[in-house]
Amino acid sequence: MASGKGFGCAGPIIRRFSLLGMGLLLCVSFSSGCAHGNGSKPLCDSTAAALAAGLPPVPEAKRDAVKENLHGYEIRDPYRWMESEEKALPWAEAQNARTRNYLDSFQYPGLREQVESFFSVGFISDPALGGSRLFYMKRDGENLEQPQLFVREGNEERILVDLNRIDPEFKTAVDWFVPSRDGRYLAYGLSKDGSENSTLSVLNVDNGTLLADRIPETRHSDVCWLPDNSGFYYTRYPAGDQYNRRAYFHKLGDDPKNDPLVFGEKRDKAHFTGLGLSDDARHLIVAEHHGWTETDLYLLERESGKLRPLVLDPGASIHAYHMAKGKIYILTNKDAPNFRIAAIDPKNPAPEHWQTVVAEGDRPMEDFRIHGNALVIQTLANVANRLEIFDLSGKQTGMLTMPAVGMLTGVAGNWGTSRIAFVFNSFFYPPTLFTADLEKIDQGPEKTVEILAPIQPEDFQVRQVLYPSYDGTKVNLFIVHKKGLALDGETPTLLYGYGGFQVNMAPYFSRRVATWIERGGVYAVANIRGGGEFGERWHKAGMREKKFQVFEDFEYAARYLIREGYTKPARLVVEGGSNGGLLVGAMMTRSSELFAAAVGSVGLYDMVRYQRFPPAELWIPEYGSADRPEDTGYMLGYSPYHQVLPGVRYPAFFGHTADTDTRVHWLHTAKFVAELQADTAGKAPILMWLDRRAGHGAGKGKTDIIQEYYDKFRFMFSVVGDPAAVRKAAGK
Repeated sequence: MASGKGFGCAGPIIRRFSLLGMGLLLCVSFSSGCAHGNGSKPLCDSTAAALAAGLPPVPEAKRDAVKENLHGYEIRDPYRWMESEEKALPWAEAQNARTRNYLDSFQYPGLREQVESFFSVGFISDPALGGSRLFYMKRDGENLEQPQLFVREGNEERILVDLNRIDPEFKTAVDWFVPSRDGRYLAYGLSKDGSENSTLSVLNVDNGTLLADRIPETRHSDVCWLPDNSGFYYTRYPAGDQYNRRAYFHKLGDDPKNDPLVFGEKRDKAHFTGLGLSDDARHLIVAEHHGWTETDLYLLERESGKLRPLVLDPGASIHAYHMAKGKIYILTNKDAPNFRIAAIDPKNPAPEHWQTVVAEGDRPMEDFRIHGNALVIQTLANVANRLEIFDLSGKQTGMLTMPAVGMLTGVAGNWGTSRIAFVFNSFFYPPTLFTADLEKIDQGPEKTVEILAPIQPEDFQVRQVLYPSYDGTKVNLFIVHKKGLALDGETPTLLYGYGGFQVNMAPYFSRRVATWIERGGVYAVANIRGGGEFGERWHKAGMREKKFQVFEDFEYAARYLIREGYTKPARLVVEGGSNGGLLVGAMMTRSSELFAAAVGSVGLYDMVRYQRFPPAELWIPEYGSADRPEDTGYMLGYSPYHQVLPGVRYPAFFGHTADTDTRVHWLHTAKFVAELQADTAGKAPILMWLDRRAGHGAGKGKTDIIQEYYDKFRFMFSVVGDPAAVRKAAGK
């Protein structure tokens, strides 16, 4: 679900920083072949199993005889007591000590330095435009732990917010920022410890001073500034709540406790409110998203204060919305699985009267903006982004060519100007901020802020292939590796997937991927069903009772890599995070013969009770709910925690989670790891790490990130071999 907004408004884009079938569980055997561990001594692949056997005992985890009958299914839940953080924390700390013992037993020549080098590569955020000013977050210095918030005017930039000075512990993050239309003021949200529970502050950009206005509970807030800077509409949550997101109006200088409520009272608590202000600021669009599948629209006439329903129960989602010249332009999948741009007349808003402005094509539309008389549409062609330009009548007037096959994020603009800004990146193209003038489209985009990386693209190869899944459906797969790779099945390979919530896995620059392939490994990312790479049909093919197709697609990606000689099961690692952690958990319990190691980060594993932990009720439209009789069977059939069986030799597993994650509770990882450790018949290490004062991924300092991935690489190498050592042993 993406939050649509007009210029001067911004909010979360929950597309990008997120179930059925039982596979035959077979044994994993670690085959021969040497890697390097503990310095330069060659060690066999089975070293991980041998070392695991010498680890301290698995921390004792009490198994309770908890059973319940849920709609005719007997549910066993021996580790339900872990849902109490107070009870589970001592066990988790013992797991951390055991994991540290294991990881520190492995040292790989040059790995720490390589990780530090790549994870010191700079960062740049999605931009925002206010007047002639360009705003963005950037970290480009090796000594900086956190990015800084900049404003740029012409060729001059200056720091507005320096997180490195605000918090000497480097645990504070800027979650979002929204400039006023003229760029004089900037609203932004700060949160601690990765919690994403923002407090809104307002900065006078002219002189760098903070206003007295402070608004808590503004998690991923939509903010819409009035043109005269007197105030803004925004969203916030009730104190301590992750549901019931509501819209308010704040006048600068007023006490936020007295801000008038605009929308959200007595609505479904799991519905998600988004905002957009019209070009003339006379109307406020209020969107009520029902998960990722349906959107209602309301219109507030600001002068009269009248709020009226515009579109109710359309049977489709509306991903973005902008009101210009008296019409509301929307990006919708109604009658258009690849999306279309439609115009709504507020006087006659029923869906049958919507006017198609840009028709659905063979490339999915991801987002759009209005700039004067231009529609700037972000599309996805063959899993690569581009920008297409149309006028308001729907006639195409141009296209912005990207510098490579890759991912485009954060297109920003401002009412009444022809200037836009965006960030582009790809496998070997570090994040770069571009600006462009739509009136000079033939000149193309201009590099405005560039990040450099110590990688030579000409040394590597990217392949884009289609492989058949279980039912013959062709699935896109990107494969990245050094040139001259011998397809002998011996190369350690990292396979990544997500498969949900319309998230598009277009080629993107990753410091983790750069480290892996520079080390000599193969990296592959599969565009499995559940994502939005091929439109809403592709997404729906991986939702709810069809979630099993996500797992099948990923399994067949692994089979393709093995069949084509890139790797073999003893050299293959599967990885995913959040919704991708669920994917990895499902692979552990249904396709464990195909890989040797798995890394699941902040993942969901107990799908019978996931919705009981906020804000997971927001995801019921995507997954379903085991509380409903029609959903219980298929959810139980793939829930990783419930599908662990005794007597199976499970692959090595590293469950990485965090104690202040406000999206996916760490109890998921704890329960899954405890069950794996209790039931596995093998010696492969089953490890867990609980990050302290960290969240779902946002806000971590550079040093903490380096340690996290240094640990993950050591875990992977300990099982499948160090790619550098494997290549050296083979004379590659």
